[in-house]
Amino acid sequence: ERLWDVGVGLPRFGVTGFLPTIVTSTPATVDRALRALAAGPPDGWHGARPLGLHLEGPMIAPSRAGAHDPSLIVPPSTEAIAGWSHAAGVALVTLAPELPGALAVTAELVRRGIVVAAGHTDADADQARAAMDAGVSAVTHLFNAMAPLHHRRPMLAGAVLADLPVVASLIADGAHLAPEILSMAWR
Repeated sequence: ERLWDVGVGLPRFGVTGFLPTIVTSTPATVDRALRALAAGPPDGWHGARPLGLHLEGPMIAPSRAGAHDPSLIVPPSTEAIAGWSHAAGVALVTLAPELPGALAVTAELVRRGIVVAAGHTDADADQARAAMDAGVSAVTHLFNAMAPLHHRRPMLAGAVLADLPVVASLIADGAHLAPEILSMAWR
């Protein structure tokens, strides 16, 4: 319900539209967020417009849960995405593409008009390419909560930096990534 309060504060930073993120949560929490978005802003409201929700999880690799509650992680399935569509307010879903069933779920989400991102994942480069073939078109916080780049096993991060045609987000806050990594990703 506070997404409208967040939207009021964002224009001072030049933000006119945003995707409120719901981390791995219960289905009831996701439903509540979708209802708050659908209800629209309060009368007289002015601020950055929510463009849909980013559901970061719950179909993520338990080994890469990070700040997500591991007890709420679920395997990819059509049941896990019941009711999710662009029309319902879901704009972006982050999932681990190497999980069994993830590629079929990706294709279904894309069919519903949702952008799918790889994140919180142990995907290797081959799994990353298969995910892109299935419809993944983005990567959530490159390098963070994913298998590390290695010179013999490039993993998702190496595949993205080498040649995968995706949009990759980064957390450029001075804490999540070293300056050299930011520079490398930028180049």
